[in-house]
Amino acid sequence: MLASLAYMASRTGAAVVIVRHMNKGTGSALHRGSGSIGILGGALAGLLVAPDPDDEGRRILAMSKSNLAKTPDALAYRIVEDELYGVARVVWDGCSTRTANDLVRLRVDEDEAPALAEAMRVLKEILADGPLPAGNVKRQAATAGIAERTLHRARQAFSVTTRRQGSGQGAFYVWAMPAQPARGHGTRHARHGCHGCHMPRRRRGRRASVRVRPRRPREVHAMTARVARCDYCGNWFPVAAATG
Repeated sequence: MLASLAYMASRTGAAVVIVRHMNKGTGSALHRGSGSIGILGGALAGLLVAPDPDDEGRRILAMSKSNLAKTPDALAYRIVEDELYGVARVVWDGCSTRTANDLVRLRVDEDEAPALAEAMRVLKEILADGPLPAGNVKRQAATAGIAERTLHRARQAFSVTTRRQGSGQGAFYVWAMPAQPARGHGTRHARHGCHGCHMPRRRRGRRASVRVRPRRPREVHAMTARVARCDYCGNWFPVAAATG
């Protein structure tokens, strides 16, 4: 369907607007639209509309994605009754400092606010140096006196991303703050320079190790090279330079 819409837009010069409802999940605004993430991935721009957390009678129109220019400020508006015709009318209310992620962030009851605020502070400190396995985060939070339920609410409030690493019995989940680069976006491991690794420079109780295998003949060309696999991220990377 998306390919057909793209072809139609290219052929006619028309702009295509797809309207979706929000899902019931948690996380960043990019993942809150119903259906496949590929819908937003194929678009040049994404918009999100949600109530203003500070004013129930106001709505915020914010950019969740912008491939064409710098993300602009969000716009606020109200829906009022037209005095002449008695129908709904949009009244724009200026710019807003709210972002799309602010609009989908978990709201907290006042009674739970102190405990959640402490959990958010602890979680931010734990992930300050980079992504960590979920088990490590939970153990450190428990040591700081944070209940697991409150920790998960703090994760939702921060829109912390979770990604599965590995497969089978050795698989584990990694937590990362949303501002940190995701796998495959050109990040490099601090030890060996492999791309897309989530792990920090140091991991308590373990040392980084690699498994080495020779490159396939067609990959070597004029190089005498070997590659190694990172036990943390599973990526292969060169460990020898060209000779001659």
